[in-house]
Amino acid sequence: MKNLVDTSLTFCNIGFSQKFTLQQCINYALKNNLGIKSSELNIKSAKLNLLKTKMNLLPTLNFNSNETFMIGRTIDPLTNEFAESNVTTTSFSLISSINIFSGFQNLNTIKQNYYIVKSSEFEYKKIKNNISITITSLYLQVLLATELYNSAKKQKKILALEVEKNKKLLDANVINRSTHLEAVSQYNNEHLQLVSSENTLKISQLALIQAMELDTLDTIEILINIDIDTSYLNKSINDIILYTINDHPYLKSYYFKLLAADKAIDISRSGRHSKLYITGSYATGYSSQRKNIVNIIPSQPLLTSFSYDNNGNLLEVYSFTYKYDYETIKFKNQLKDNLSRSFSINLTIPIFNNWQVNNNIKLAQINYKISHYNYKRTKKQVIKDVQQVYYEYILAYNKYKASAAAYKATSEAYYLAEERYNSGLIYIYEYNLSNLFRLKPELSKSKHELIFKQEIPDFYCDKQIKL
Repeated sequence: MKNLVDTSLTFCNIGFSQKFTLQQCINYALKNNLGIKSSELNIKSAKLNLLKTKMNLLPTLNFNSNETFMIGRTIDPLTNEFAESNVTTTSFSLISSINIFSGFQNLNTIKQNYYIVKSSEFEYKKIKNNISITITSLYLQVLLATELYNSAKKQKKILALEVEKNKKLLDANVINRSTHLEAVSQYNNEHLQLVSSENTLKISQLALIQAMELDTLDTIEILINIDIDTSYLNKSINDIILYTINDHPYLKSYYFKLLAADKAIDISRSGRHSKLYITGSYATGYSSQRKNIVNIIPSQPLLTSFSYDNNGNLLEVYSFTYKYDYETIKFKNQLKDNLSRSFSINLTIPIFNNWQVNNNIKLAQINYKISHYNYKRTKKQVIKDVQQVYYEYILAYNKYKASAAAYKATSEAYYLAEERYNSGLIYIYEYNLSNLFRLKPELSKSKHELIFKQEIPDFYCDKQIKL
């Protein structure tokens, strides 16, 4: 059975008014809620961490440049010679390194961060569902408060007419003063009820506005229509529980946290494995000390000694001194001449590291147990909540049926009393005891309670809340 009607709220502001359906209220709250925005940032952060760990599988490539000024006696790193004067060197290098094996640490970290991303996404859905159910509850409270307020206002209007009518009858000595005072008393009581209903309406409106993060404190006008859905009466509670424990975001979030904690153990165990890295470099450089001889200038001959030839003749021996002109090798030529390449393999075998690896493994195992217990406890609690919600929905439906039946019977009594009152057979006090409006608030409460209760199974079945 489905009784379908329209629901909408009108937020009245200075100069304009805007209608909000329930879905629009939910969407507005989701758009402006700070918890939702923080959760979205958590998802982005988790995805960036996942991307970062994936990129760790690729080799690194870095360019280095270094400019050095050496003063005094020093060794030129490019010529490997002592230099007495100031030396300027410039070096460039490309260095690449890749992790060949590290105990599958990177792969396990990728899986862990993937589970963290999924957990963050389901945490985001859980927050959205919680906000949706909160807005739905407050929305229905506004609808109920508005309906009760309109009912009280209508009742007061009827009683005001009757007080005026009785005053004329009293002046004509048709009724006594006691009957008139009873009507006045009923009118005053209904006025008090109207004030109370109005206060309840304003409070419920304020609660909804605050929950929506709406930047206005104006009143809300309501067009009250209700959607009664009894489809869950034909569903088994076990089907709802089965769907909830398999697909509900609240449990899924804890499930992926459990998987992430399991991968943390594998990551800790990778500390027991050897690590193998390969590094290669391509480098060159320039030195102001590296020079070429561009010119040789000999000095005048200098008699330094005498010698005899094979015939015994005396010969003069001369020697020469030379002056060398140097020129610093050009920058581009040095970069070409000084090219060097290197290749290295780095193997690290863990032997003893202050028991850190074993402690990390034990800590990861403890965190896994904590996550496991959290998951099991949450699962049990969700099952209990589903059971309670389902039976509360059944009870709310039965209560609504009883209220509707009572309202129907009272409406018949109301019209009968109205005929008797118009015929002068009963007084206003007796007439209002059987008034239709006396039972209508109870029907409205049971109706709105049923509307809210029927949305809770949808919440646990991860369906969109829609009136």
